[in-house]
Amino acid sequence: MRNVVVEVEYVSSLYIITGKKKEKIVLFNPKIHELMEELSKKYGHKSKEGSVLKFPQSYNHIYVYVNGKFLKYSEAPETTLMNEDKVTLIPAIVGGC
Repeated sequence: MRNVVVEVEYVSSLYIITGKKKEKIVLFNPKIHELMEELSKKYGHKSKEGSVLKFPQSYNHIYVYVNGKFLKYSEAPETTLMNEDKVTLIPAIVGGC
């Protein structure tokens, strides 16, 4: 397996947690779950809830897009990433009365 470089774009509260709009991440195992684990290690401690960037719980709270295509919850963890893929992470908006 070879290293893959992906660009990760953070939207809304993820931008606040990471302090970045986007960054490049190098992955040895180029799967979405590996990316989420890397981001959890890097930024998980900065999250108030502590679980926003935790794998696998994050799939309940974050919408994942690869090159503009939405990944269903069941597909996301094992999706293989290619060099220069763009991954966009958007936190789910929840709430109510």
